Amino acid sequence: METTKPIYDIVKDVVPTVWACVKYQLCLGDYVSKFNEKKASLLARQEVIKARIQTEAKNYPGKIESMEVKDWLDRGDKIIQGVEDKVKRVGCFSHICVAKYLDEKTREVKEIFDEGEKYTKVDAILVVDDHSRKGVAIPIPELKGRDATKTKILKYLMEDKITRIGVCGLGGIGKTTIIKHVHNELLNTETKFKKVVLVTVTKQFDIIKLQKDIASQLKVSLPNGNATMCAAVLSEMLEKNCYLLILDDVWEYISLEDVGIPDLVGSNNCKLVLTTRFQDVARHMNCEIVNLEPLPKKEALQLFLNKVGSAVLTASGGIINTLEPTLRQFLVLDELENLKSLFEEEALAPSALSFPLKTISIVDCPKIKKLFSPRLLVWHLQNLQSILVYDCEELEEIIASEGSKEEDGKLPLPNLKMLDLGNMPKLKSICGRTRVLVCDSLEALEIANCPMLKRVPLSPPPSLKEIKVSSKESWESLEWEHPNAKDILLPLVEFDRWD
Repeated sequence: METTKPIYDIVKDVVPTVWACVKYQLCLGDYVSKFNEKKASLLARQEVIKARIQTEAKNYPGKIESMEVKDWLDRGDKIIQGVEDKVKRVGCFSHICVAKYLDEKTREVKEIFDEGEKYTKVDAILVVDDHSRKGVAIPIPELKGRDATKTKILKYLMEDKITRIGVCGLGGIGKTTIIKHVHNELLNTETKFKKVVLVTVTKQFDIIKLQKDIASQLKVSLPNGNATMCAAVLSEMLEKNCYLLILDDVWEYISLEDVGIPDLVGSNNCKLVLTTRFQDVARHMNCEIVNLEPLPKKEALQLFLNKVGSAVLTASGGIINTLEPTLRQFLVLDELENLKSLFEEEALAPSALSFPLKTISIVDCPKIKKLFSPRLLVWHLQNLQSILVYDCEELEEIIASEGSKEEDGKLPLPNLKMLDLGNMPKLKSICGRTRVLVCDSLEALEIANCPMLKRVPLSPPPSLKEIKVSSKESWESLEWEHPNAKDILLPLVEFDRWD
C-alpha cells in the first residue's frame, strides 16, 4: 500500500494534463470558434457603448469619455489584437500551444465582456467634463466688415498692460457677433489663456444667475442662494487659472468683486472683455474702449440683403418705406423705441396694400401694444408665412380684439408656417378671447416666457412638426381649442427654458 499511493497521486496529476493536451491537439477548431464567438459579443458591446459615448459627447459639448470606460475599451482591443497577431504566426507554434492560448484568451475576453455590462445601463456614466479644454465653440454667423475690429481686440488681449476691454456700440450693430468670433478663435489658438468663458448678462441683471453661468462653464458647483459665498468659491477657482472672461450685453456697472472676479491687475494675465451699448458703463469699469461704428450705408444694406434676399420691406417709427415697389416680402423691425403701430387703420381698404408680405419680424419695440387688426389680416396678410415677435415689453395682443365683424370668429392664415413669440410679459392674447386662427400649414410654434398668455387659439393642424415652450409648467397652463390637443401634441413639445 505504501508504494500504491504515490503512483495513484502521479496518475491523478498526469492524466488530466495528458487529457488536456489531447483536447488541445484534437479540438483546435473548437477553441478557435469559441474565441471568435466571445470576440464577436465583446465587439458588439463595444460598438453599442461607443455609439452612446459619441451621442452624449455631441449632446453635451465639453464632455469626453471617462478614463474608466476608455481603459475597458482599450483592454478589450488589446486582447483581440494580441490574439490576431499571434494567430498570424500560428505556423511557429504547435496546435497544443495555440489551443491553450486561445482557451486562456477566451476566458479573458468573457471577463471583459461581463465587466462591460455596467456600461450598458441607462444611468451609466460614460462621459465626463474635459477639464483640458479652454471652452466650447459657439455657432456663429460669418463676420462681415468687422475684421479690423476683431484684430484690434485680439491685439489688446495679447498686451500685458490692457486687462479690461469694453466693446461699445448701438444695439444690433454686431458686438455679440464679434466677441463670439474672438471667443472661438482663442479656443483654437495657442495663447496664455487656459479658460475662455463667455456669458450673457442682459438688462435684468441677476448676480446669482451670472455667478452660476460662469461656474457652469468652469465646471464648479456653487452654494445655493448666497451671492457672497458664491463669490468666494468663484474667486478661489478663477485665481488658479489664467482665464479670459467675456461678459456680453452689460447694461450697468457691475462690481467684479461682488461677482467673485479677482483683481485683474497682477501677474496672472487674466483679462475681461465686455460688450455694452453705453461707453459710460465701460469707462466706469476701467475698460479700454473699442467703439463699434455702424457700417457704411451701402455695405450695411448689402450685408442685410445677403441675409434675407432682395425682397425686403423696412420700417422706421411706424412709417413704411419700400426698397422697390414690386419687392415687398419682408418686414423687419428691430429696436424702434418709438414705434407704436404698424399701419394706420383708417388708411386701410381692401386691396390697398397689395404687396405679398411673407415674413414679419418685430424685436425690441417697447411701446407697441397691438400688431394687426383682424381686418388687416384678412384683407392684406394672407401670404404671411412667418411671424416672429420678441422682447416687446408692452405688447398685449398680436391680433387686436376689437373691430372684428367675422361671424364665425375664424381668422384664416392659410400660408403661415412659423409663429414665434418670446419674452413678452404683458402678452395676453394672440387673437382675442373667442376667435380662432385657421393655420393649416403651420409647422413650428414657439411660445417662450409669455407668462400671461393662456390660450392658444388653434386646433392642431396636421402639418405641425415642433412646439417649443419655456417649461413644463408653461405647457400645462396653455389652453387649446381642441380638448385633447395636449395629449395629441405632447410628442412634438420641447421645453426650452429661457431663465
